[in-house]
Amino acid sequence: MDYYDILGVSKKATNTEIKKAYKKMAVKYHPDKNPNDPSAEDNFKKVSKAYQTLSDKNKKRMYDLTGSDDNTDQIDPFNMFNNFFSKMASGFPSTPFPPSAFPSFGNNDIKVEIFTMPINDNEITDEKKSDDVYYNLNVKLQDIYRKKIKKLTLCHKRYINGEYIDVNIDYKIPLYMKETTFLEETHDIRGYNKRGDIIVTIFDKEHENFKRINEIDLIMTHTINLYDIYKGFSFNFNHLDAEIMNIKCRPESLNEQGHFYQKIEGKGLPSEDSRGDLFIRYIVNFPHINNIEEICDGHDYDNTDYDNHSKNHESKNCAYEDVYKLSD
Repeated sequence: MDYYDILGVSKKATNTEIKKAYKKMAVKYHPDKNPNDPSAEDNFKKVSKAYQTLSDKNKKRMYDLTGSDDNTDQIDPFNMFNNFFSKMASGFPSTPFPPSAFPSFGNNDIKVEIFTMPINDNEITDEKKSDDVYYNLNVKLQDIYRKKIKKLTLCHKRYINGEYIDVNIDYKIPLYMKETTFLEETHDIRGYNKRGDIIVTIFDKEHENFKRINEIDLIMTHTINLYDIYKGFSFNFNHLDAEIMNIKCRPESLNEQGHFYQKIEGKGLPSEDSRGDLFIRYIVNFPHINNIEEICDGHDYDNTDYDNHSKNHESKNCAYEDVYKLSD
């Protein structure tokens, strides 16, 4: 089953979007809300399983690459539901400022969404916090890879000397951070004594050669011929920072590993203190053969030979940690 389809989100979904999707789907399929629907509990468990995997950085990383998380952890979907919702209660009213009060950037790189962030009923005080404001920033993979910083200038309402005035404030956004939060930086709003947060989420633009497969890993494809698997090969490509990389694969290495992935460590996207990995997926260009005996030493394999031969070979799925590493 596809965990992203179950939660109704894209593979580029942020942690915030995954949490919102789980909240929506868990409420929709909760058995207590669907007493006459026998399939509700099964869907409820699938939603919980999907959220357990996609909300965990390491499990999500393996799932994005292999399509399987190999996750045998037993979860109680009802405990997960109760723990998740115990932190949430009714929210504050929406901000009184109209959309026109927020800045317009004249392009499609930034989109603004406004959400009310709930608080726990048991922690309600006289403090009233206004809504958080979310900015979605679309950037090039090259800029993320190079750890570029983008300056974002926002216009805020500030209450100064008894009146609300517009103030321009500059923010520095590290593009390698999937999400950056500026605490208590939204508008001053009448009736609220605490500002909401500004949350900037980074989305990468589509690239012709590379693709982000989770927060920090990249994947690319390269086509090889059948004989390359047995004789070995090498090739060059330009990475996102224009570095020319030479890739070598010794004879039979892909065959020995049982898969056609190669991992180059430390050549993925950056995080705050490290880098992810680059995975190369090899696509084999099989030759067109008119007569199978041409490559079978003249032996005509009949069904009996195939059945006997197949008993000695089992197809094995490669675990994420076993993906072939490039040797020096």
